[in-house]
Amino acid sequence: MSTIHVNPFSPQHSFSLPSKLKELDRPMIEVLADFIHGCSPDPSTRTAATTALVLSLWQLAGQALTPQPPSLLLLRPGGGGSDPIDDFIRTLIHNEICNKPRVQTEGAFMHQPINLAPKAMENALRKRHSLGEQIPPDDINRQMEAEAAEHKFRAAQKTAHGYGRSRSYSKAWHPHYGLLTDTDEQLILRLNDDEDRLSFVHDLLKEPEKIVFPRGVGASLFPTAKKISISGALSSELWASKLAGMILSSGMPFFVLPHSADSPLEGNSLNPLRCFASIWQSERLPHVEAALRLPESDWIRRYHIALRKRLNVFPMPALFPTLQAIHQLEEVCKRIVGVALDRTITDDKTLALLHDLYHHTLRGLVIGMASHIWFGVGLIPGEEREDIRKKAARLLRKLRREGPVTKTAILKNLLRNKRDRDAVVDALTELNLIREESSTITAVSYKDFVAGLYASDEFPAVESQWERVTGKKSAKDRESD
Repeated sequence: MSTIHVNPFSPQHSFSLPSKLKELDRPMIEVLADFIHGCSPDPSTRTAATTALVLSLWQLAGQALTPQPPSLLLLRPGGGGSDPIDDFIRTLIHNEICNKPRVQTEGAFMHQPINLAPKAMENALRKRHSLGEQIPPDDINRQMEAEAAEHKFRAAQKTAHGYGRSRSYSKAWHPHYGLLTDTDEQLILRLNDDEDRLSFVHDLLKEPEKIVFPRGVGASLFPTAKKISISGALSSELWASKLAGMILSSGMPFFVLPHSADSPLEGNSLNPLRCFASIWQSERLPHVEAALRLPESDWIRRYHIALRKRLNVFPMPALFPTLQAIHQLEEVCKRIVGVALDRTITDDKTLALLHDLYHHTLRGLVIGMASHIWFGVGLIPGEEREDIRKKAARLLRKLRREGPVTKTAILKNLLRNKRDRDAVVDALTELNLIREESSTITAVSYKDFVAGLYASDEFPAVESQWERVTGKKSAKDRESD
């Protein structure tokens, strides 16, 4: 009986790739462009999503890119439902499977059951400490014993607690070993659920040193400083002026990013970007230095003015880390585009994508800095205006808690001086924090406040160079056709 040999790759027998695999067979430059211009029909959501993407890739690169990657909190109105931008970011940078306990198939704790790992960690730590922190280089036996203890601890830690560049915030600290990291001593702390969010808020208020100066067992199993960045989303109700003030006074590069997205991000770029994040994380990237000055253009100059205006009223510790991150941003965007670069892509497309990626991200970060005013940070600045500032904050709290009041009621119950009342009302109206209609004063909702920022002439929209070069329309333009 003869055997019939069939070539499975011949046109007659070949099969088409599944749609998700087809998505990966595209130049990554085009994938990034599709995300920037097509992840949502809403232009403000596209800016926020692009900003979140760039900062999340920055966090994944870690200290290989900059000494201190910035933290990012997405802020959305209301307390219900998940944040659609953060849902995507979570899949980009967080692997829950890596964090789970597992039996190791190699290494110093190979094939050992999970329940024995905690005791093994304890014994390895005790052994390593008994050898002393500093071991003379010529004491070979102690050096070998120390290395064996370190390997045993790390293998047992991997068995009991998993591994990875990111961890859920509430599960990242051990009562005896401090912050659990891999040997590179850096970690992205994810706010994945309510437990993470509440733990973060508690620590920020009660134990800020855990976040500002995190410590844990280092590579040599002695306590050492660690590097962290925060990633996640909070509702505007959970965030508050005291929290905002604590973050801005921490000395960390920390950005909040307001948005109003209420539906999942769209397009065929999401799966390829998840693959790109894995490639990006493993790349050997040139270190980024802060630029002496921002790129020259009228558009960027307007944003630089808006940024300085906000920094002038922020706590002093916020100035350097914020400006440093802003001055590192263009080079970070260049690294992202460089890793995504494909030989088939022309220079004008590459430069156009870099322009759009950088400009959207700069816009998102500066709008985020401006949004702190809603929480009272920088409200009516100046020592000579402290009394008016306190009255304005009191009026805002009352309006947000109890609803609209008349100007007469304000004069009667809160600000008994007509001049003070008018000064406070005028200042808060100019900041788009309250609205006056027929002598009734209403607090502007966080959603309307955020929409006002993105629509403000102070923060002009990005003029897409990619669309100019390629002739492709954005999602917004396609919808209007």
